[in-house]
Amino acid sequence: MNRRSFLSAFDSYFFVPSSARVAAPPVSDIQRPTSTLAPQTVWGEEEAKHLVRRATFGASKKLVNYVQGLGLQGAVNKLLISLSAPNPPQNATEDNFSNPTDSWTIKANANGESNGQRLNSLRAWWFGLMLEQDYSKPEGFNVREKMTLFWHNHFVTESQIVDEAHYCYQYNALLRKNAIGSYRTLLEEITVNPAMLRYLNGDSNTAFNPNENYGRELLELFSIGKGPQTADPIGDYTFYNEDDVKAATRVLTGWRHQVQADNTISSYFTPQFHDQKAKQFSARFKNYIIQPAGETEYKTLVDMILTQSEDPLAAAKFICRRLYRYFVYYQIDQFTEDNIIAPLAQTLFNSNFEFKPVLQQLFLSQHFYDVLNRGCVIKNPIDYVAGVCKEFDVDTNGSVDTPQAKYNAWFKLYEEAMEMQLNLLDPPGVSGWAGYGQEPSYHEYWINSDTMYQRKGFTDHIVTGVDANGLMLSIHPLDFLKKNLSQAEIIDARVMIDKITGFLLPAVLPLTQAQKDILLFDALLMGLSTDPNYWTTNWSKYTANGSTMEVTQMLNSFFTYLLAMPEYHLS
Repeated sequence: MNRRSFLSAFDSYFFVPSSARVAAPPVSDIQRPTSTLAPQTVWGEEEAKHLVRRATFGASKKLVNYVQGLGLQGAVNKLLISLSAPNPPQNATEDNFSNPTDSWTIKANANGESNGQRLNSLRAWWFGLMLEQDYSKPEGFNVREKMTLFWHNHFVTESQIVDEAHYCYQYNALLRKNAIGSYRTLLEEITVNPAMLRYLNGDSNTAFNPNENYGRELLELFSIGKGPQTADPIGDYTFYNEDDVKAATRVLTGWRHQVQADNTISSYFTPQFHDQKAKQFSARFKNYIIQPAGETEYKTLVDMILTQSEDPLAAAKFICRRLYRYFVYYQIDQFTEDNIIAPLAQTLFNSNFEFKPVLQQLFLSQHFYDVLNRGCVIKNPIDYVAGVCKEFDVDTNGSVDTPQAKYNAWFKLYEEAMEMQLNLLDPPGVSGWAGYGQEPSYHEYWINSDTMYQRKGFTDHIVTGVDANGLMLSIHPLDFLKKNLSQAEIIDARVMIDKITGFLLPAVLPLTQAQKDILLFDALLMGLSTDPNYWTTNWSKYTANGSTMEVTQMLNSFFTYLLAMPEYHLS
């Protein structure tokens, strides 16, 4: 696929003057790279920018410079530092913002209206965590929130079904706690997590009335994956069969959830509802038998799935493929399967299913930084919205006067991503968002006539200001220019355009001279002049007398155009 080809179908949504529309420069179809997991040796701004944008949610020039200065090994080490849990979410109705630990998460259950307010504060709070890029803080450059979203799409629950903010917060905290930790532990804990018990009916699964929902999804979506269905016998899915679903369901009988006296949520085991007999699995799991052991059987089940498959690495390969499609690219050809997925899976298996060594191996590899893996992924809505905010230092933290205003800002940005069809806490179904895992198009599912309208609307408005309940969120083009470019670079319009597009757009998609001319004459100069010095004259007037009106109008026009270019949608 040509990197730009899919987006070209939506040309009408991009701000390109009809009289000057140009075709994308010829770029050969993307070939999958033949680079391996051998250590990457080249490290510069482009490599730092690629790591920051793929492993977090966008980056300012200042952050990219900082990460570049760490060196590759230092950057990856910092990215993978384990963090302490953040202060919990709050809302103005119930909590005292002056005490950051006073939170509805430790208070009694609420009525419907309050529950909705709590869920919205949870969404806003989470978006705020994704926006952090103060590298003086450990969380300022860290993979944790990117991995928390990965696990949310993998171990899916939906707040509309769970329907209790306490449960949703505890679930979210579980994903964050184990973000780069043990896959085994996360599989165990999510299996008896109250939100998951409620979402996939584990709380109604008994020996007398088995409910297969979670047992089936555990095998199909959460742990080992559904391979090609065999012709004979029917109900055999390469890595497990229908008898294994039934046996897993029997293992999982008897689990319930409750709200305790201190308002915390917990799961508990009820022996009288548990199937007390031995559970026999198929040849797909080497005819493994789980003996009666009550409330510890689910851990044995997880261990069996991870280690007793006919293919010892089947479960490890399954999750490494999901990880690869999340961080690198959606196509996995035979070379990638043999030289990237299999070695990563072996690393996961050898590390007792700890994720940090796998991420370290990937982020230090030549394959991750291969030019064929850059600028080839359509940004998901959160990457798109948060990326704009982080690249332009849209301040939703330091300059906002009150904690409530911060939450208003974060919630508005969450709403923007929701309108682009990524609704935090509410994936469209148990399989997660199509853009992450649905064949054949994967990331292309993020783009359609509705989402393109929303994307362009967001970038059009944030140039001058998006209203977050009275607080205006803006990219402040003039400030962006002064923070990131020298006077010598700013005063020459062509140099300025090269510098800005060089940072904000993928370097592997160089603009043609015709595109640059449109950026200069139609966007920056607004069709008012054919002389590039028209910008120089107006900038000189601004520096001499401080009047911002002309340069602000020109920059607003320029960035409105730039952020609507197809290239800006690619990472």
